[in-house]
Amino acid sequence: MALCLPQAMAAHRMLTRRGVASVVHFGAAAGLTKSLDAHAWLDAAGVKVTGYPIDESLAEIARFV
Repeated sequence: MALCLPQAMAAHRMLTRRGVASVVHFGAAAGLTKSLDAHAWLDAAGVKVTGYPIDESLAEIARFV
């Protein structure tokens, strides 16, 4: 079960309520055991908040500010 997206979304909401700007990143890569591997991570002001470390095979495909 993937927890990265709910964790990133919850942390983004908590930081937003406290006036801290953050960015949710979405990435994807061709999967080894399935057709696609996806991941979400969050950073705020250069601080790695959730979803780190990021696999180097992932390519960022979207951001939510």
